[in-house]
Amino acid sequence: MIAIAHPILISILQELIKVRVCTCGDLVSELGFAQATISQHLQELKNAGIIQEL
Repeated sequence: MIAIAHPILISILQELIKVRVCTCGDLVSELGFAQATISQHLQELKNAGIIQEL
């Protein structure tokens, strides 16, 4: 189960809503979190069916 209330996850979702399409590197640059952290949360979002990879 994914913790939607996690602050980093919320930041990622807000950025994805704003820009609609971006890469992990874009999120790292914009949000300032480590690449591994962003990747982990993106994988959780993909596994939950909340986002999809293009």
